[in-house]
Amino acid sequence: MSDTTDLPATSLPHALTKGQLVRMLSEGDFRDLPDDTPLILSKDAEGNGYSPVSGATLAMYVAETTWSGETYPPDSVIDASDVYGDEDRAPEGAVLVIEFSPVN
Repeated sequence: MSDTTDLPATSLPHALTKGQLVRMLSEGDFRDLPDDTPLILSKDAEGNGYSPVSGATLAMYVAETTWSGETYPPDSVIDASDVYGDEDRAPEGAVLVIEFSPVN
C-alpha cells in the first residue's frame, strides 16, 4: 500500500482528521490563540492524565479496536531506509495518519 493513497473518510470513523483539526483551530475559541500555545494529549477520554505533544510524524495505522491500534513506517520511509525492510511494511488495510507523540 502506498503512503500517498487517498482513503475514504470512513476508514477511521472515530478519528479527528487533519482537515477537522485545522478548521477547529481556525474557528471559535481557538482562532485567536497565539501560535506558541502548547498542545497536550489526554491519556484517555475521561481525562485521567495528560502529556504535552513532543512531535508529529507520518505513520501507517492499523486499528485493532475503535480506541487502539498499531503503527508502522510509511512505505516511502521503508523504501529510502537501510534499516527497514519489507517485513516492516504495514499490513493491507493500513491507513496513512499523522502520529502525535507525547513527551511521556
